[in-house]
Order: sequence, then structure tokens, then C-alpha cells
Amino acid sequence: MSAPDPSLKLIETIYRAALDPRGYDNFMGEWDDWLATRLQELQHLKETDPGLSAPGVVAHFDLATRLLEKIGEPTQSLQAASGPQVLLDRTGQILWQNAEADTLLGRGKFRTLRDLHLSDHHRALVQDFLAGHPMAVGRPAVVQIKDSTGQRALSFQLKEMQEGPETDLVLLSPLGPAWPDAADQLLMDSHGLTPSECEICALLSQGRNPAEISEHRGSAVATVRTQIKKILAKTGTSGQSELIVHLHAIIRLAETIETPLPARLDSPQSGGQWVDVSLSDRVMPVECFGPEDGRPVIFVHGMLDGLEIVTHIEPLLHQHGLRFICPHRPHFGTATGAGGPSADAPAHFARDMQELTDTWGIRHPVIVGHMAGALYAFAAAPAIQARAIVNVAGGVPITSVSQFDSMTRRQRLVAYTARFTPSVLPFVLRAGIRQIRNGGAAAFMAALYEHAPVDNAVVQDPAVRDLILSGHDFTVVQGHMAFSIDSYHVVRDWSDLVTQSAPIPVHLVHGHHDPVVSVSSVQGFADRHANRVQLDLLEDAGQLVFYQHAERIVSRLKQLFD
Repeated sequence: MSAPDPSLKLIETIYRAALDPRGYDNFMGEWDDWLATRLQELQHLKETDPGLSAPGVVAHFDLATRLLEKIGEPTQSLQAASGPQVLLDRTGQILWQNAEADTLLGRGKFRTLRDLHLSDHHRALVQDFLAGHPMAVGRPAVVQIKDSTGQRALSFQLKEMQEGPETDLVLLSPLGPAWPDAADQLLMDSHGLTPSECEICALLSQGRNPAEISEHRGSAVATVRTQIKKILAKTGTSGQSELIVHLHAIIRLAETIETPLPARLDSPQSGGQWVDVSLSDRVMPVECFGPEDGRPVIFVHGMLDGLEIVTHIEPLLHQHGLRFICPHRPHFGTATGAGGPSADAPAHFARDMQELTDTWGIRHPVIVGHMAGALYAFAAAPAIQARAIVNVAGGVPITSVSQFDSMTRRQRLVAYTARFTPSVLPFVLRAGIRQIRNGGAAAFMAALYEHAPVDNAVVQDPAVRDLILSGHDFTVVQGHMAFSIDSYHVVRDWSDLVTQSAPIPVHLVHGHHDPVVSVSSVQGFADRHANRVQLDLLEDAGQLVFYQHAERIVSRLKQLFD
């Protein structure tokens, strides 16, 4: 008997992450394992044919990316979704089924439509959906599948997951309303139900019987029956039929009050002065902090930090007489795209900064690059005749693959994906953004710093954590494009930008425990450019050095003007 294909588990988690934000961390674990076993092969492919990428699984990533596009941003949290779900491709292959489907329909993933216990009529109906039959496309349909015992028929609705004459994917999900998050609160407030009793109500509303609920929850049937009796008493209903009618009324009410997803940023979210600057090709939002007559500092934000760190240090700016001028880079915050290929982003940013400083009459500012903003600071410095480049927790050019090895797991995984399998990067980023937008921002941040004890200790401060999470919102408000462009650049050798910025002096402020850019990489960079680079290495800090040592950094900036 041949060994199972190790890619199958990865493929399953790809679709799970596309359908449920809670599956993102599991997917990233499998993707990390897959890349680790094939890294040497991928490096060879990249050297011999840059067009090749993640052979064997790319088609699934493409399908899953289109699945994300089709699903879009849900009107209610996907974390509330439950019940058996099965995803089919157009050939009838079962690409993924969730744990509930395993329990009710039988385990054995990656079977086909033929293996599901469907009547001939219902199997033909599914096949019409898969084939894009004119009588099926765009119309709702319901099919029944018998459970693994063959005794009970479960009703499913069919949903096409791609527009067009021939659908690529069809999702079979339970017939009936999803359980909104607000329903739990209504039941707790109105009837005094416990969270455990609310979960049982959600399962009852889907037509689950006590035996199925006990298996789902891992409890005894007798325990479930006792809990149902308590629910009946608390809700004042005389039996399960009346209770279910009441629960469906609760669902309809909850859907009208469900908390919406965060709105797009349409106005400044901080206390800074907001200005829309007209450039030659578009309008660029710029936020300014500190005294109006302060010494000019151009602050270039990174991928995930946004401008919240500047709101945090504004009192220091007034104290030291510094005026931070903070543009929204293209696709971040409310800024529109700059146009042109991703490879031109640093050069385009340099032109933007030249227009900005010329328009406002700014002469010889200091330019600060925070984290991934470092390379953009190098790109723009010559165009604005900067008096100095100051990079805080900034990156250095990636001149060897070994520089990835010092990164923490999540950071390294995104870096490897951007470097060796760029066609997969959009899915990785979009699924991560979806996790953030569906209540998973804290989990996303925890994954970034789980193996970085110094930074992990810093984010335990609620004030710092809120600043960082707001920065994440700033990054993802328009989707994945900003993150995708930056990821393309930070994993490549951008030494040419360093050369072109000479002889402008460079000051690097770096934490000894930075989990992304190692001390050895930064020290090596400083040694190679010793004639113009000064390194300030802080022994007690990590990547979040700006949050720990703001006073020291701002004081250093003031000295550059003195």
C-alpha cells in the first residue's frame, strides 16, 4: 500500500482557511511544514526557472483565492458558522469537508461525489451545478444526503463559489440559518442562559438531536437531555418544537443587530492634522504631528505598524520641537494606488516625497523608516536631499537565504512565500487579513511574536497592543495589495537603494532581540558601510524598540538637527 500524499493535508487546510478564518493558523502550520521539506527544491526551481512556483499545489491555491473573492467580506462573523460542510470541485472531487461532515457523513477525505449517499435525482442536480447547466446556474437548490448510518437524510443547500458559465467549486452547507453571534447575547440577557446552553441552542436550531449534540460536544446524552430541560424551563417553552420556533425567531432578531465588520477608514483616526496633498497623478493623505514650526521629519511607516506609534509619541515631539510628516503610502490607510508594477514602488514613493517637499517648501528633513519603511526611506532620501536617514527596527538588504533563518516562524514563512512561491502569496495574505477582520487580530499578533519573548512581553501592555492592532487595521483596510507589494521588496536585495543614497549619513536603531532582522545582519550591514552608518544597538529590545525607547529615539532625532 502506497503512502498517502503529504500534500493532501495541506490542500485540505487551504480550503479550510478560505472558508473559515479560524483555520488560518492551522493552514500556516501545514504550509510551513510543506515549504520546509521542499525548500531546496524550490530554491533550485527559482534559479533555473523563476516562473515555476509551488509545483503540485498551485492549482488549489488559485481555486482557494477565487473562493475568497467569491465569499468576500461576510455580513456576520464566520466564527458562528457550524454544521457539516463539503466543498467539491468541478470534477466532483471532494476537496474539503469539516469535522461535522466527518462525523455525520463518514470520514475519508478526498473522495468523490459518487461516494456521497445521494439519490440519483440529487446527484444529477449537483452535477448540473458543477457543469454550469443553464437551468442550474444562479438558482438555489437543495439536496439530501444520507448520513453514515444510512438512516437519516440531511438537507444541504448548494452554493456556487465562482461566477461564470462553468463553476469551479460548489459548497454544500446545512439548510437553515447560521447562528449569529448576537443570538447568544440575546439568550443570555433575555433568559439567563449560560454559554454552554447557548451552544446547545445553536445545535438544536440546526436540527441536531440529543445524541448528535452529545457526540459534537463530547458529553453524555443524559447530560445533554438535562441541559435541554433547563433551557425549556428558562425560555418558558413547552417542548423542543416550540423551543426551535422560538430560537429561529431569536436568529431573525439577532441578524438585525449583528455588529458589522469595521468600516473602511474614511477619516483620520488619530489626533494629527490631516491634509490631502495633490500629487501629479493622485491625492496622497498626509498626517502631521508635533508643533507646526517644528523641525521636519518625514516618517515612513512599515507594513504592519501604521501611524499609531506617532500618536503615542506626540508629546515627545512637542517637547523636542519636531514636526513628524507622515504620508500614507499607496494602498495603505486611505491612500489610492500609485499605479505601475510593484517593482517600481520605491521609485514612485521617492517621486511622491519629492513633490511633497517641493510643494511644502521642506528643506533637508530627516527621514525615518520604521520597520519595512526602511527601504523606502533609502529610496526617497536622495530625492528630498535628506540630512540623515534614521531606520528604527528597519530591514537591511537580503543578500543571502541564511538571513531568513533567524526570523521567527510566522515572519520567516511569509518571507519564504514571497521569495520562492510568490504566486501563493496573495492567498496567504488575504486569508490572514480575513482572520484579522473576523475577530482574529489578537491571534494573528500572537503568532507574530510567539517565539519572540522580548516583544511578546511588550505586547502584554494593553496600550501597546491596541496601538499595534490599530496599525494592522491601517494596513489591511483596502485588502492585501499593500502587504503584497512590501513583501515583494523586503525579501530581495535592495542594496542599489543604499548605494544611490550615498553619502547621506545613516543611523540604525535596532533591538538586540529583533525576531525579524537579526543582529548579525544589521551588524554586517553597518560594517560594510562603516563610513556612513552608525548602529545604536539596544540590548533589552526587540522589533518593538520604538514602543520601548521612544524618548531615546526622539532625542536622537533632535540631535541630528542640532
